[in-house]
Amino acid sequence: MKNILKISLLFFTILISTSCEKQLLNQKPQSFISPETFYSNESEAMAAVTACYDRMGNWTGMYPFRYQLVANLPTDDLVFARAAGTLVIINTFTYDPSLRELQSVWQEFYQMIQNCNYAISQIPNTPMTNTALKNRLIGEARFLRALGYLELVRFFGDLPLVTEPTKSFEGLKIPRTPAQKVYEQIIEDLKFAESNLDLTYTGSNIGRATIGAAKGLLAKTYLTMASPGTQGIADKAKYWQLAADKCKEVIDLGRYSLQSSYTNIFASNNENNSEVLFDVQFSTGYGTTTAGEGQLISGLYNPLGSNNFYARPDLFKSFDPSDKRREFVATGIRNTTTGVFTPFPPSTGGSNSTFAINKWFNDVGDALNYIILRLGDIYLMNAEALNEAGKTSDAYAFINPIRQRAGLQPLTPGLSQAAFRDAIQKERRLEMYAESSRWFDLVRWGKFVSTMKALNDPLSQISEKHTLFPIPQSEMDRNPALKQNPGW
Repeated sequence: MKNILKISLLFFTILISTSCEKQLLNQKPQSFISPETFYSNESEAMAAVTACYDRMGNWTGMYPFRYQLVANLPTDDLVFARAAGTLVIINTFTYDPSLRELQSVWQEFYQMIQNCNYAISQIPNTPMTNTALKNRLIGEARFLRALGYLELVRFFGDLPLVTEPTKSFEGLKIPRTPAQKVYEQIIEDLKFAESNLDLTYTGSNIGRATIGAAKGLLAKTYLTMASPGTQGIADKAKYWQLAADKCKEVIDLGRYSLQSSYTNIFASNNENNSEVLFDVQFSTGYGTTTAGEGQLISGLYNPLGSNNFYARPDLFKSFDPSDKRREFVATGIRNTTTGVFTPFPPSTGGSNSTFAINKWFNDVGDALNYIILRLGDIYLMNAEALNEAGKTSDAYAFINPIRQRAGLQPLTPGLSQAAFRDAIQKERRLEMYAESSRWFDLVRWGKFVSTMKALNDPLSQISEKHTLFPIPQSEMDRNPALKQNPGW
């Protein structure tokens, strides 16, 4: 969707700052287009749904910058390159509810949800002759709403569940809904989406949510609900088979295939490739005249920078020397033209790491798309779900292709369920590092705190409360109906 027009629609906006609420409400509007009157034809409905994507796809949006800070940095994979600063407190678990990045995560996803709620509520009444297109547009909005809620519920647990447009300040003051109900809404949205989205798109529509993306996100939802570390879910065991079934549906679509090499997945000249189910489309442009439609992730992982992310030595040591994926975690960068090798400067972070991650460092910089869901992830989710459902022998067919692409031998046949579980958890780390998967995986496996304590970082203050992030203090102050997470 690099070519999808980035549109910021001037809907009825719920103002966040209550300090100037009365003053703003007393002003006489000079011009106004309400959401109810905006949706008058097909093109306006299309524009409204495009606006739902906008919270993801610019450098001030959620993906990948702020998302990486909270989903990747507080793990055993990464360390911040400096010994002090805002991001160090994330890395060392010394943050509190006032952390700005948490406020950004909360507000950006809820803004996307608000945009989606308007589209979902208004498009059914929009005059359109193409019923299939109308349902597809609603399906896209419901997919994005489900994505937003899935991210938020995994970060924060129980949430204010809002499925209608918020049209007043009083509408913002609602309590948290139990996580079980939030997940049920996510499932409902994704089931609608998978029944109404298109299988593929062409031209300027590439990057919109597809059937495969909806099925893949539903598989991830089921997998999360089944996992032992996920809080607030009843009757978990049934979700393992549901996750496996949904993964199989993605594979059976015949639309996706694993790239022949790991490097190709992230190559700047191979975007939207056969392995990608859903990604955030970027054009160019942090700090340029193109309205900031680039992203900041390349800067975060710039191996020659001094203010960026490095890999912890433990991640590098986890790879077999023959593992082709290890080349993205290295001690230097080689110029492919001159052959000159430039070692990375040592970081001054807590681990004194000299390993940098090259996965997102590329020749197009901030124009590189950010992958949210890909087939390699689906294969590993399928293997995990089948194993936990008691079908370990069937799970080999989905972990071995991932290993073989990395240059590794297939797993030894006949492993016990526990041994296979250990193998799949290690494989997920090696396959998915720096893709905002590690924090979620460790938490849902119930291994987050023990894994972080095993690093023996003297600066770390990790404890059980860190399996959920605190509700941002700014939101607690605005909404008296909210209750803070335990320990915060």
